[in-house]
Amino acid sequence: FSAECKMPDLASFALRYTSTSESASDKFNKETKMILKEFSDFLKTNEQKPSVSLLFVWLKQKIENPAKNNVDKILQKEIYIAKNNVGHNLFIGKSPSGRNLMQSLYNFALSFEQQKMARWLHDKKANDFKNCKE
Repeated sequence: FSAECKMPDLASFALRYTSTSESASDKFNKETKMILKEFSDFLKTNEQKPSVSLLFVWLKQKIENPAKNNVDKILQKEIYIAKNNVGHNLFIGKSPSGRNLMQSLYNFALSFEQQKMARWLHDKKANDFKNCKE
């Protein structure tokens, strides 16, 4: 066999490897978007509470209860709830993708909180912030 005969095999392997990697990445992105959408819906129904606190409530509910849909299954597969000596819960990603998911959910909660603040601030005028000492 010549080197020329092996080149197409290497090229096809590279194409398969690339397409497999991209499809795994696409699958992760699709799942993450699906999870963020469901979390977003939960946040919108509870806007009066801090978003990070709601993330704790939502995750605990999704992980501790039996899975009802794919989002629940993914969260239960990717995230673990640990308790420390005092009884506080800690959410831990079981794998690198679980840690990425936790980071995405946390960042989403923070950005939702910033969006709420921006909407609140948009309706205010400069006089609303004067400090009256009378």
